Amino acid sequence: MMGKLLYFHFHIASKEVQLTVAGQDGQALEQVVSPLNFEDNLFSALNVLHRLMTAGGGRSGFRADREFIRKIGRILASLLNLNPGAPAAVQQLFDKHWQTLAGDPKAAACFTFGFAQQPPYTELAELPWEFLSYQNTDLATASNPACDFIRHVQSPAPAAAPLPVKKGEPLNILLIISEPDPDVLRQSDKGLVAYRESYVYRLLRLYENLVTGPDSGIRLRVLFQPRPAEIQQGQATRKALDFDEFLRRFQKNMVEPDSETIRSPDHSDFRPHIVHFLGHVCADERDEEMIGCINEENNLVFVPFQAFTACFAIAPPNLFILQTPEGARLHRGPFTQNGLLLDLAAKRLPYLLSFQHPVNEQGSLAFLREIYNRLLDTQSVPAAVSAARGKLSRDLVSFTDANAFGSPTLYTSLPQPGPLHFSLVTTAGRAGEKTEAEKENALAAETLQQKIDRYVAEIRRGIEKADYEAALLKFKEIAEIAVRSPESDTPLAERYNDDATSLLGRYNQIESGYKQRRIDEATRNNSRITLGYDLLELMRKFPGVAQKPVDTPVVNTPRLR
Repeated sequence: MMGKLLYFHFHIASKEVQLTVAGQDGQALEQVVSPLNFEDNLFSALNVLHRLMTAGGGRSGFRADREFIRKIGRILASLLNLNPGAPAAVQQLFDKHWQTLAGDPKAAACFTFGFAQQPPYTELAELPWEFLSYQNTDLATASNPACDFIRHVQSPAPAAAPLPVKKGEPLNILLIISEPDPDVLRQSDKGLVAYRESYVYRLLRLYENLVTGPDSGIRLRVLFQPRPAEIQQGQATRKALDFDEFLRRFQKNMVEPDSETIRSPDHSDFRPHIVHFLGHVCADERDEEMIGCINEENNLVFVPFQAFTACFAIAPPNLFILQTPEGARLHRGPFTQNGLLLDLAAKRLPYLLSFQHPVNEQGSLAFLREIYNRLLDTQSVPAAVSAARGKLSRDLVSFTDANAFGSPTLYTSLPQPGPLHFSLVTTAGRAGEKTEAEKENALAAETLQQKIDRYVAEIRRGIEKADYEAALLKFKEIAEIAVRSPESDTPLAERYNDDATSLLGRYNQIESGYKQRRIDEATRNNSRITLGYDLLELMRKFPGVAQKPVDTPVVNTPRLR
């Protein structure tokens, strides 16, 4: 259980630093402004820092030790006037509230950073503020108080607070892989070996362990090597395939390569709570960001970032994880006023997590594993990111760079003032949610018509998600309830009950035929879709079962002779 939480909101613009201190509810307590502390050596230090973080990208092979990073962190602190030797208004306000967190083992602080949208402030926005060091303490890895770091992206329409999924209910994740690997995609003679040596294989194993874990509650779909047309038509979620089916077909394709694209043929919408994109983000000659896709010849091609972000405009996920070998930052260059991260934020995504600078494979997998464990443990997104970043710093230093923990960067477009710590999974009932006893009493008081309406809505959702078996079992259940109900047209209810039994038999025959290889995958999918259409047609008529026929009295009329 989290104790006291304070937000320290820093906004830098007009050569000033504005500090707003807010409470756990996000409401401001105090606010002050001080001049921006541009030291003489600041920009030379920032230049070194950029070279440090982009090592491996051809610009520098330099690797820093902890002490060098701490020096950079102290420069960042002095920039914000967090310097006891020069107690400006920002410093005084910070010290006043920082001391209230000391000694409380459950206390936490959250640092948010906002910047004016023009140079040199956009350059400051790209720095890893997780290096911030105060009084010789690395705040991002401090345990008392725990410190979260967030970049705030101002948006004309701020994101709405995410509604958490109750633990045990499905947490929907969409994994988009757009990562060409010549050994895997083109060399069929050793495709499986290359696949098992690849980063994609290790990433899929990570997700496999999540999905098959005890009480995971995760529903995962995969879109593998999206084609440009699929993204430009806004179909990124519609083509994704259930993870278990994807894994089976992908592994088979590694052993027996064919030209079949690994796609979902049912075209059913999938609304994810989390999207994880693994692929390339590059800039073109106009300094506009482009998203990497794979064409029919398995070559890397690019589409404008606006086409990609449009896929998530209608149903924005609560968390978007952007992972690219190049690193993706809020501002790519001096000419770009908008880009992928800013455009995603404009789609009202509450949280964006970007690997801002390159991270090696082992470190990124460790980070992802830890953040999912924390999220499923009902921790808030900022706290989960901080814990996963801390794992990079403390536990994995033997095979990760000392600067790796500064790369995973959390952005938010949630409104300020207001709380920024929200969980994606919760064990608590939502505000206004009925207790279990109240739910049972409400269900007992439902009329047959109310029960039918509730079941029909659930069955339609099941069909939309291609969860045909669950939808059929629900239909069978409500049909049997109708048969027993004194409010129903009993003969009609019995016919619907027979229909439910027949459809379940058809479904079992389809699945049995597929498992025994009597029908191929295309036939199986077409049969399932046809079954879904038949079930939808029954759902259109089924509410009429609650209209109990009225007995018409027999009127004796004299016979004509």
